[in-house]
Amino acid sequence: MRQAARRDRNETEIVRALETVGALVYRLSAPGMPDLLVGLRERWVLLEVKYRTGALGALQTLFAQRCAASHLPCYLVRTVEEALQAVSWGVTPPPVVRRPRTPARHGTAGRT
Repeated sequence: MRQAARRDRNETEIVRALETVGALVYRLSAPGMPDLLVGLRERWVLLEVKYRTGALGALQTLFAQRCAASHLPCYLVRTVEEALQAVSWGVTPPPVVRRPRTPARHGTAGRT
């Protein structure tokens, strides 16, 4: 039998803040999945909650890379402020894993 996923110490505070602004918050617990699925203003976002300096595990990193490749919103948050910023669609925090840059096509550099 699988043990319950260990939750970060700051997760409850973040969930309460998100619910206070009207967000639907679901706690996820499958291996490699982010901690929270958050819905607000007709959009969904995945949040990985880490306490202070916590690092992503290998499965979490793989999931985040897949999200980035598919342009799906998945963010690493450590504070209430970062979580609220992640669901404020005008301003977005950096994703958990940055999307790879598309290389510039040959012969287009320097054109205006």
